[in-house]
Amino acid sequence: MDQRTKPSVKASIEAAADLMGIEAYAFVVMLAYARAQELLSGRQQTLLSQGNHQALLATLDEETTPTPALLEAWQLHQDQVVRS
Repeated sequence: MDQRTKPSVKASIEAAADLMGIEAYAFVVMLAYARAQELLSGRQQTLLSQGNHQALLATLDEETTPTPALLEAWQLHQDQVVRS
């Protein structure tokens, strides 16, 4: 990957990479990958407060009757996906 940066930015990246004993491109890729993982994991997880966690568990434990819309969606799934 090639990026255009200001000379001062490039110099800082190269200096930091030198401190780690790696090439500048490896430094950039390493940090970009780490940041990408942070951002992606934030999209894959939902953090709840203790109170909200308890409320969610209580809701999941409730006995409920499927709504007509849910029954219709299930039948559509059965017809189009399962029996395809």
